[in-house]
Amino acid sequence: MIEYIKDSDIKSLKKYKYSSVDKSLIQKYILNPYWCWLVEKVPLWVAPNLITLSGFMFMVFSVAMLLVYGSNWEQVPGWLYISWGINLFIYQSLDAIDGKQARRTGSSGPLGELFDHGCDALNTTLAFICILSALGIGKSLLCVFTILAALTNFYVSSWETYHTHTLFLSYVSGPVEGILSGCLLLIITGIAGPQFWSQTANQLFGTSNENLNFPLYIFVCSLIGVLAIFNVVCSSINVVNYTKGHNESLAKKTIGLIPHVFLCSFIMLWTKSSSTLIENNLIPFFLFIGFCFGHQVGLIILNHVAKKSFPYWNRMYNLVLVAGLTCMSVSTDFVGLAQKYGINLFSSLIKAQNYRDAIIDLLKGEGLNVAVFERYVMWGLVVISFMMYMEFALYVINRLCGIFDINCLSIKHPKTNNAVAEKPVYTVGVDGKKLISPESPLVSRRRRNRM
Repeated sequence: MIEYIKDSDIKSLKKYKYSSVDKSLIQKYILNPYWCWLVEKVPLWVAPNLITLSGFMFMVFSVAMLLVYGSNWEQVPGWLYISWGINLFIYQSLDAIDGKQARRTGSSGPLGELFDHGCDALNTTLAFICILSALGIGKSLLCVFTILAALTNFYVSSWETYHTHTLFLSYVSGPVEGILSGCLLLIITGIAGPQFWSQTANQLFGTSNENLNFPLYIFVCSLIGVLAIFNVVCSSINVVNYTKGHNESLAKKTIGLIPHVFLCSFIMLWTKSSSTLIENNLIPFFLFIGFCFGHQVGLIILNHVAKKSFPYWNRMYNLVLVAGLTCMSVSTDFVGLAQKYGINLFSSLIKAQNYRDAIIDLLKGEGLNVAVFERYVMWGLVVISFMMYMEFALYVINRLCGIFDINCLSIKHPKTNNAVAEKPVYTVGVDGKKLISPESPLVSRRRRNRM
């Protein structure tokens, strides 16, 4: 087993303090008052990580229902799209109050941040699988591009947090405006159906403008791409400014983006070279990529809180490369590809073609074809990547629980009334000012004194 946390990391872990900046106006004036109200309804004995996990399970259930009703992007009942929108909103709400609950109960720490952002990383894939299903573009390269844009946005945000030691959320961010837009999109699909997004803007508005003669799903996916680029640029600027202010090497920090760019390029090449992957096996493929991405983000966050070097590569990236090359060797017509682009047939190319033909003959002998073979491979990769991710997650959880003498899903050392009274619980008001929470024992004591 890999030793992700060494004894030498404990000192840094115990000194770690969470820092974040959220510029969203919707969060400040609308959502935060609602979140403050919501967290006050949660009993103080409920652990913050349990809140996070509960919200995440709503999204797991959403994807599970997709696999039951439309495992290959088939249209599902309208009520299911609406339930996905509701589940996504519940996830956002519970994900937002786990930190507030941690402060109320005095249980803030590195484990909470790892658990929270780890679930966020995995949920990025789950949420976009549901959204892409609602848009009705599941069997296309546009679908792959869109989900990679979302994953890149999250990766760069994690890269930025590692180097600036602060989580920055701009005026328009995925956790706030992105999720709300996703909820609205899913509910609209539940009412009007996925075909709503296939109509052109001219059909929607009753116009004949040539500039609006494109399907609505093109607009949605383009908007996702533009917002991802905007956030990537903002994150890069923050890293540049931090680097200049601390006289550090920008080139060394930028290297951390290269593996992700390489992996995304390889994934696009993989999907482009295999028509059966896009037509039949894209959902398990996304789940596999989602676990690999979640593992890398988890390593970035862990190394950030432990003040370790940036993780440029991990063993699950190797799994992506091996699996991709194997599947491409079966699904790619090497001779046809060479003739198409005028490439000379070197002996290695002929050997690759012979290897491919031999595998296809073997599959035919077993009554299988490339699509079925690829489906078995994809679901096998989902299982393997899930096990590898859980091995990492359980190791980190158990190690941190041992270091800080805490439980993951329950509060091992509840605050005593006296201890809480000396250190009241605070919330943030609509104007951003710090207020004493109604749950604070200090407030309760004042109320009793007035009676």
